[in-house]
Amino acid sequence: MKIDGNDEVAKMLKQREEEYLHHRYGYNSPKDVPKAVNMLRNFFPGYSETELVERSTTTNLKTLYDKVIDCFHREYGVPCDTLLFNNLFQKNVVCYLYNDEDFPAFVHVDELLESSILMFLVTVFKWSKELGDAAKCGKCFSFLMFLFNEMAIEGELPDENAKKEMLLILDGDEQILRLVEACYWAIMMFCIAHEVGHYYYSRLGKKYSDDIVQAELFADGVAYHIVLRCIMNNDILLDEYAYLAPLMSLDFLDLYVYMYSLLHGVKCSNGGYPSIEERKEQLLSIVDKDIYQLNTEQGNALYTSFLDVLDEFKKQASEKMEQGYLDCILKNEKDKETGDGQARGN
Repeated sequence: MKIDGNDEVAKMLKQREEEYLHHRYGYNSPKDVPKAVNMLRNFFPGYSETELVERSTTTNLKTLYDKVIDCFHREYGVPCDTLLFNNLFQKNVVCYLYNDEDFPAFVHVDELLESSILMFLVTVFKWSKELGDAAKCGKCFSFLMFLFNEMAIEGELPDENAKKEMLLILDGDEQILRLVEACYWAIMMFCIAHEVGHYYYSRLGKKYSDDIVQAELFADGVAYHIVLRCIMNNDILLDEYAYLAPLMSLDFLDLYVYMYSLLHGVKCSNGGYPSIEERKEQLLSIVDKDIYQLNTEQGNALYTSFLDVLDEFKKQASEKMEQGYLDCILKNEKDKETGDGQARGN
């Protein structure tokens, strides 16, 4: 049977439309703000319900995205008003730019990435503060194992038990909460600005696939400039000591790859992307420029302690893997695949 060329074109366009709609809307996971507020108030009674609800509606990823778009217009003269924003659950710790000339372009920040980064920062900072307490450090290790295995690798959002466990680790520590907030917003701003940077790159007439390394480093560079400018302008969400938080997001990605390789014995390829070290080196060279006037002492100390915890976590994870203590994690994964296991929290 002869297939009409127009039918083939129509079929291809239909497939592209379905792909676009999948990426644009994905899996919807409605956020229950009242439940989250009540849970947080149980651990931080000093915050009123009104205050927490107001903060969730005025300070969120969408308002942060709008701030980034405004910064791009101001710093680079690039109007991005037609660029849309996504923050749905698509089962991956990713953010990306969907830029197809036949459909409206959008930036996607997966809800799983948002949740993972937040819980990651809480656990690492609390571990760093409680280094002398073996029991608390042990809980932090266990929670990081859960975070990387069940959330980051398996693609599961945290259930109510996991959220409560995170808050128990935080233990009403407002100092850690402030550190987490500042670094979280700096990381999310960097992630969003990185994807908008790709859009800017395309507006300059450059093609991403021609030189992936150059395109990624370009996006990193403009994104970090946006973050540093906002810090210098005393943005209410950011603090000077969080100036190295974008590097923490790269360390999170590096640790994800390490844990995937450790647990599954799979060596991950970088797919033509610049290495994590290359990306971090570029960011450090940017912040050293004279145009960025920052007090870096606290930020340097925070990042050093952060890296110390990551090194300790890697060491313990590797040792426990060699000793067979992580076999139960791998067994649970196999049980899920065969339908013999129970869901977390049951």
